[in-house]
Order: sequence, then C-alpha cells, then structure tokens
Amino acid sequence: MEKKSTFKTVRDALQQGIYAVINPFVRLLIRMGVTPNVVTTIGLLGNIAAAAIFAYAGYNAWPDERHYGLVTLAGGVIIAFSLFDMLDGQVARLGGMTSRFGALYDSVLDRYCELFTLGGIAYYMFCTGYQVGALITFLAMVGSVMVSYVRARAEGLGIECKVGFMQRPEHVVLAVLIAALFLANGATRRCIVALIPFFLFGISYDWMNILPNYKVNPVDIQGLYESEKSLFGITLATAERLTPNEFFAIHHAPLMDFFAGFFYLCWVPVPIIFGLWLYFNGQRKSYLHFAIVFLFVNLLGFTFYYIHPAAPPWYVASHGFDFIEGTPGEVAGLGRFDAMTGLGIFDGLYARNSNVFAALPSLHSAYMLIAFIYSLRAKCPAWMRVTCAVICFGIWFTAVYSSHHYIIDVLAGISVTLIGFVLFEYVIMKIPAFSRFIDRYADYIS
Repeated sequence: MEKKSTFKTVRDALQQGIYAVINPFVRLLIRMGVTPNVVTTIGLLGNIAAAAIFAYAGYNAWPDERHYGLVTLAGGVIIAFSLFDMLDGQVARLGGMTSRFGALYDSVLDRYCELFTLGGIAYYMFCTGYQVGALITFLAMVGSVMVSYVRARAEGLGIECKVGFMQRPEHVVLAVLIAALFLANGATRRCIVALIPFFLFGISYDWMNILPNYKVNPVDIQGLYESEKSLFGITLATAERLTPNEFFAIHHAPLMDFFAGFFYLCWVPVPIIFGLWLYFNGQRKSYLHFAIVFLFVNLLGFTFYYIHPAAPPWYVASHGFDFIEGTPGEVAGLGRFDAMTGLGIFDGLYARNSNVFAALPSLHSAYMLIAFIYSLRAKCPAWMRVTCAVICFGIWFTAVYSSHHYIIDVLAGISVTLIGFVLFEYVIMKIPAFSRFIDRYADYIS
C-alpha cells in the first residue's frame, strides 16, 4: 500500500514495555496460586461494577447535576480492572497454564467486559443529554463485536488476522484518553467529536490489512505499464520509448531530489495542519466539510484498490511483470533524498509497507488537492492558498519523478478527489436530512 506500515513495530515495542512493568506482579500471582481464569473473571466483575456506576450516575442525573464524581470513579474502575486483561494472558504464559478453554473463556469474557462498559457509558450519556456521545459509544460497541467476528472469520478462511496498530490493552488506554477528553470540558469534547472523520479514516485504513487487495482481484502490472508508455511515453534520440518514471530514473538532479523529498514529506502533515487551522480559526463548518470529504475520498480510493489492484512503477523496475506476493516496499527515487540528507526517513516509512499493490489511484495526489480546494472555499489568506497549490503540484511531480506512481495514477487520484468533492457538496449535501445532520454537527463542534 502506498502508505507506510510501521504500526507493528510500534505496537510490539509498546506491549513489551507494558509487560516489563507488570511481569513482577504476574509472578506474584502465580506464586499465590491464582489461575488465569480467576484473573479473567475478576476483570469481568470489575467492568460490570464500572458499568453499574455509570448507569447509576445516569439514572440519578438532573440537568444541573450530572454526577461527574461518579463518572470519574467509574473511569478509575475501568482502568484498574482492564489491567486484568493484560494479566491473565501473562499469568497463563509465564505460569505454564495455557489451554484452549482458557483462550476461549478469555475471548468471550473480553467481549462481555467491553459491552457492559460501553453499555453503561452509552446509558449515562443518553440520560444526561449527550446524544452524539451515546451514538459514538454505540458505534464503539458495534466495532467491539465486529473485531472478534472479523478476526475469527478471517482465520477460519486461512487468513492471518493479527493486524492493526493496537490490540486490547492499548485500545483501553486510547479509549480512556478519548473518553477523558470527551468528558473533561466542552472544548475538548467538541474537539474529539470534530476529529471523528479522521478516526474513521485511520480505522478504515488499518482494517484493509485484514484482507490484502491482491487476494481479491489480479494485480495489474504490465497493462498499466504499457498504457503509461503509450499515453505519456518519452521517445529518446535512439528511438527507444520510456515511461516518464524510467526517464527520470536516468535524468535526475540533486536539487530536484531534495525538493522531491521535501514535497513528499508534506502529503499527510500539511493537510492535517490545514484542517486544524480551520478548526481553531473558528471556521468549523468549513473544517467539517474538509474532514468529511477527506474521509470520503479515502474510502473511494480504498474501494478502487480492491477493484483494481495495481503495481507502482518501481515494482516493474525491480521485479519485472511477474506477481510476487508479499513484496516489501521500496523507497525508489526517494532513496536519493535519504542518501543526500543522511536521515533515512523514507527507508523507515516504506521498508515495512505491507501491500505495495495499491498504486491506482494515487491518494498521495489527493490529499493536498482537497486542502487546496477548501482553502479556496474557506476564508484563508492568499499565502496559504498559494502554499497549498505549490505543495500540491510538487507532490504530483514527485509521485512520478520518484517512480512511486505513473501519471495515470496521479490523474486517477485527482479524479477521485474531484468526484468525491462534487458528490459530497453537490449531491449528498442536497439531501435535506443529511444537510440538517451536517448543520447540527457543525453547530455542536462550534
């Protein structure tokens, strides 16, 4: 996939750090004769207690009394007893007490823990008038159930499904952090709700690792290459015809290499910074439209990745036209920037790429275009619009110059962006119910 996949390394390092802290306590439990199933059961009882506290706070809430003290207590109980979910597995492994029944018992009770806890939070939010928060919590409950189902179904089909940035212990920490920000005060609550489109983007991208697109449809390798050469090929004096990527692989310059690396480092951070600028500048409706179109364009692009898996130009240069499953990512022309600066940035980003067959459309080419479009629609200074335009064109050029995309890929990325923008602004927003929802959403985060 055209984005980096360093999640596994970060996740494993985080888990090992957590285990280094809890292992002394795990060994104490083992010496006391505590079994993994007892630890799992205690965790369930604690989460039921937290859900009961949330429910009690919601049931007894009044407009001027929302029992935030009880909410804080429930949050503390969740954190404390969620630790038992990390402990039971370690007790089983270090104590030599692993069993198939224990694994099943742990998995089933994990789901009950999440559903009880989220159910209590949803009830509290509904009772206290946080309808949006209640809806988000309900969606989290759906996701909790679907995580287990998707993993079980995938592994039943012989597909390894140990993917994603975070597993349950890290989910707990992140969920508690988001919940704390949501409940802290009105400003942080509005910010969390405003970031939902980006949360959904991250989740949808991460879930693509469950089923690689090359397992769904054949990968287009030679056909795309030949089309590029036919439409945009450059004929040399020797009458040899090259794709633009092949031409730039021969004809490149240090200054171009430097700017190519600079522009490609902007393709995610700058659009996010632009969105945050809109939000904190008070242009909440413009921000919301930008964020939703950003999500919508990504979903369109992800869908096309499965319809038409495609290899990038560097793949042909390195491996020819044969399909090789599990091919690692390459920095291609961006390696010259790494060599020039000695930073190794792109090597770190692309070395762990889990799916390289997602070059068409180029979402690299989409993100800054979305930012540029909304810089024109929002109240932005001229320098910001010019900056967005320059970076946008720079990324388009770099995508081809560095052999990460064909011109066809770039044009497809531009097309997906324009289609997503037009569909959202001039079709979906014309639906009265949806338009009212967006207006209420914008009012809420304002």
